[in-house]
Amino acid sequence: AALLPLAIQGQLQIVNIPISTGLQARAQKLDIVMIGPGTVMEMHPTAGTIARAGSSIHQLSDLTGKTIAVNVINSVNWLYNRALLEKAGVDLKTVKYVELPFTSMTDAVINGSVDAAATSQPFLYLATKTGKITVLGRDLYDVQPNVQVSGFAVARKWAQANPHTLAAFERALARAVDYMMADGKHAVPLIAKFTKTD
Repeated sequence: AALLPLAIQGQLQIVNIPISTGLQARAQKLDIVMIGPGTVMEMHPTAGTIARAGSSIHQLSDLTGKTIAVNVINSVNWLYNRALLEKAGVDLKTVKYVELPFTSMTDAVINGSVDAAATSQPFLYLATKTGKITVLGRDLYDVQPNVQVSGFAVARKWAQANPHTLAAFERALARAVDYMMADGKHAVPLIAKFTKTD
């Protein structure tokens, strides 16, 4: 959400945001346009709700009346976590959400500061590697398989003034996605490098 004002003010030209943030911006009459491609949630669990292994929370329905960490309230993670819990029969009015950075979520769950957390990669992977976490559900995939969760946004004014730059960016992005998706041998080393994971 902090990126959109920078794009509208011209301090950034192209920003990556959740689709839900783009929709909220348009509802507030901010003159932005979404461009693609974006991030699609396919078969891999890129987001998940975690709880402490050995706790009394064994399934999503156990989260009634509990405290759950999300990175930002009103974010795409918050939205899909609520949809996941609702699908499991949880009364959302009983759930308390608190904001925590992804980097702090696993520790907060393990030490009992929160009952559960809606996290994403690479933090989901790192959390499971501790052996102290159980994954209760996959927030995005279990709610809406193949959802396009994020994309790139630009100020309409900038897009109209820079059509060739915008078209070149979209072509380059599409080529990069095709390259990464074509062969895991390309994708895995780059993901490991930029997320600093093994």
